[in-house]
Amino acid sequence: GKIIGNILWHPGLISYGTIYDLDGDGKNEIITVCVVNGFEASSLLIVEEDKINGYVPSAEGYNFLDLPEANIKSYVIFPKTDLSTLFNNRYSMPNSIPYIHTALKVFNITFQDGGSQDLSLNVSMQYEVSFNLSEINPIISDRFRTIRDKQIKSGKLNLPLSDTNEYRNLLKSKLLILKNGKFVHFYP
Repeated sequence: GKIIGNILWHPGLISYGTIYDLDGDGKNEIITVCVVNGFEASSLLIVEEDKINGYVPSAEGYNFLDLPEANIKSYVIFPKTDLSTLFNNRYSMPNSIPYIHTALKVFNITFQDGGSQDLSLNVSMQYEVSFNLSEINPIISDRFRTIRDKQIKSGKLNLPLSDTNEYRNLLKSKLLILKNGKFVHFYP
């Protein structure tokens, strides 16, 4: 095969994506959920459709050499949950196409979490993201809460309980975003 056109190089699997004009400027954005090998995490990557070219930054040692850095609209890293750590998962795996809620001006992204070897312990973790990327909120499903809180009660995980603002804020505090070439906390 022959390369025709520009390529966006990403340091891990681009799992799912969709195309939508998030900011209403008449230009579509490509909204993807990915695995980022350098961070051992999952991510949300948003690039304008007409600006696909170059590499997506990652942790030290995982960047592509001799390529220009891509013009990225937004890049958010979602570190794995303590439940994924407990079950020795390398990351929380993206597991669905971003779901657009046009009336609410948000979209949802979903990650597979929990026990990848024991399917009875698999759960999903969702995040609701505002179109303007000012808010990212964890959505704790009943199944996630049940599995994680059972691990807390057995002494394998620490408090707080899952379906609490304290746990949601803990998850939010771990989000990273690419700003001015550096990864910083999404919520300072």
